[in-house]
Amino acid sequence: MKHVVIFNPAAGSGRAARHREAVEQVLATRDLDVEVQESERSAHAVEMAERAASRAGAVVAAGGDGTVQEVARGLLRAREEAALGVLPLGTGNDFVKAAGIPTNWRDAARALASSETAMLDVGRVRWRGDERGERCFVNAVGVGFDAQVARAARSATRLRGTAAYLAGVLRTLRRWEGPEATVRAGKRGAVLHDGPLFLVTLGNGTCSGGGFYLTPTASPDDGALDLCLIEDLSVARVGQIIPLVFRGRHAPEPEVTMHRVRSARIESEAGLPIHADGEVLAERARRIEVETLPGRLPVRRPLITPT
Repeated sequence: MKHVVIFNPAAGSGRAARHREAVEQVLATRDLDVEVQESERSAHAVEMAERAASRAGAVVAAGGDGTVQEVARGLLRAREEAALGVLPLGTGNDFVKAAGIPTNWRDAARALASSETAMLDVGRVRWRGDERGERCFVNAVGVGFDAQVARAARSATRLRGTAAYLAGVLRTLRRWEGPEATVRAGKRGAVLHDGPLFLVTLGNGTCSGGGFYLTPTASPDDGALDLCLIEDLSVARVGQIIPLVFRGRHAPEPEVTMHRVRSARIESEAGLPIHADGEVLAERARRIEVETLPGRLPVRRPLITPT
């Protein structure tokens, strides 16, 4: 099987570039047919993956969650079916934690030679407001405070992973005011929340921001999304709940509700920020629709040895 590796040198705040030679050396020892290409700009990996699908059995995203999402989007657009592989070289590397891929890039590279293909779910978000759009995602969509933190974390260039997101939390808290929002689930539109909102996260994976387990029981192959809804919080309560989120133990808190859904709709006249896999998509979306696309994405991951 031919593997086309799409390497993002900007991943991990530019730290991935230092690993390119080592990545190629490790892959060379695995007796694989490998071709390495380098992305040059935002969304370039989408185009590269779509083209590579016609001549490769697997297209490997070497980068962070943003690179994984771009490669996945390209594969979903392609006429030919090629599987997604991942070498985690980013800041958070959240997708691999739920997908069953090693979080260490060297281990992930070594595992490519003995991987199997699993059909995993992806999500799709559509939004309308000051602008409109549509995006597929592989790990999570966040609405509200979560998205504002993702935006602030991007500017913390000297920090990475959880540290960058914690800096984003502190920066966002200074100006945050919970907007009024209505959250509905399913085709019948059952109301889950109507009032001031802190955040809504819909997770295909368990973790966001490199260490925030907002949807700790989510699975990317169950045909559903886990929805974490947190009502608006005081600053003091944010300080109490965030440590619980690190351990995925926030569900019992009175402001938190957890649901498993196939689709959800969020509406707010004030407008809400959205992120998908850490990328901010909109600042003032007034209507947001999210759905799961079950078993849509073939993913290469290590063989599971029966116990």
